[in-house]
Amino acid sequence: METVLGAFETRRMAERGVDDLLAGGFSTGGISVLGRHGEVIDLTPEHETMEKTAAGAGIGAALGGFGAFAIGIVAATIPGIGPVVALGPFSIALSAALSGGFVGGLVGFFAAHGVPEHDAERYAERVRVGAYVVAVHTTDGLRAQSILALSGAEAPIRHTPAVVV
Repeated sequence: METVLGAFETRRMAERGVDDLLAGGFSTGGISVLGRHGEVIDLTPEHETMEKTAAGAGIGAALGGFGAFAIGIVAATIPGIGPVVALGPFSIALSAALSGGFVGGLVGFFAAHGVPEHDAERYAERVRVGAYVVAVHTTDGLRAQSILALSGAEAPIRHTPAVVV
């Protein structure tokens, strides 16, 4: 199993990357998105804030095009980063990290997913400045990397986590 990561400058670009992955046959359960969520105003028809929406129904509407594929969603504030939203497998991991005290910030979060530290630092910085990171957990990393690149991801990387025996 490989993890392929790509950073997108905007949410709309990341949505396109996710759409392209889905059109390419990748499973919704293997796609994650993590991004900074700045001012959260007018995102739902009721103009609720993310905090109110996260507590109730309709969070898919708050996330625009991501709501259609999101299996799990977590909205949180990370020290040094600010408000973020995580979808897919990253949401489960972020939720667990937050309940466990969230040590190491986003660099630690990415590193815990097997991303080499220099790449983890780069992706954490991209999120900090407002980009969205799309990750694909797959056995077809080369194809996922190609789709992300064609979708406009900034230098997507493939990583095969080390197997611990």
